Amino acid sequence: INYEALAVDGTVRTPTVPVNTRMAKAFFRGSNVRITFHGVDPSAVFGIPFYDGHEDWFSRKELNGLRLIREGATNGEVHFVYYD
Repeated sequence: INYEALAVDGTVRTPTVPVNTRMAKAFFRGSNVRITFHGVDPSAVFGIPFYDGHEDWFSRKELNGLRLIREGATNGEVHFVYYD
């Protein structure tokens, strides 16, 4: 098991996925975040919205293409717990 706290601001961010990771649980805190999985960068108005307090599971494939950006003016944080 590994852990990462990823600050999400107005710049597109990607998680640092450990080599043996099979899945991860993500905890969205502090702000609304937009995400994409398909290699196209999200923006404040484009991408799947994940709201403050949301929690979700992601597969290795999803994590490898995951890109995140804040939706509004407030920075957020996404806490990833990685499982191998």
